[in-house]
Amino acid sequence: MYLIFSIVFYLFILYSIIYQVLSITMLSKCRKIKMDNKITGLQVAQSLLKNNNINIYVVKTEKRSHYDPKRNVIRLDNDDYNNNSLGAVINSIYLALNAININNYKNRFMFILAGYGYTISSAVCLLGLLFRDINVMAIGLIFMIIILIFKYQQSSKEVDIYNDSIDKIKKEYKLKDEDIEIISKKARLLINNELSINMFK
Repeated sequence: MYLIFSIVFYLFILYSIIYQVLSITMLSKCRKIKMDNKITGLQVAQSLLKNNNINIYVVKTEKRSHYDPKRNVIRLDNDDYNNNSLGAVINSIYLALNAININNYKNRFMFILAGYGYTISSAVCLLGLLFRDINVMAIGLIFMIIILIFKYQQSSKEVDIYNDSIDKIKKEYKLKDEDIEIISKKARLLINNELSINMFK
């Protein structure tokens, strides 16, 4: 049983590494591609929020782009805020979807807790591996699976929000079908990355 628990944990770590490397690489490449129209990360984030009746601020930051659930604000860095690159649009859409879903859920504390929970449960699993303690491993994996189920449910809701909103964005900014196809594929990659452990985010 200890071997099975170890394999499950290692597979989850592998999933996390793969998705986070893919996400970082994808955004880096897409930030070098300019959109034909002048849509910026700020504009697309504000449009998504407005279309879903979510009234929160989108501000500029010197740090990396992220949604801050504690302050309930989307912070976009220089690469995303006034930039019309494909990467800026994709990342801003993803962050707006995250903010919309969390605000619809009406309990931001649960999302904050889930983020810290991954880190804590991973640390517990590592302790179990270090001391070869199957009980400690089991506790860590149980909490990790509970958090994973919660995050999977929420990521599915973010995909639904995207599907309900993208046509309005397409019409508003006259985006091409091929642009929408690329944006959809890349945005889903970032949403799936939410299921991974916070290593390089």
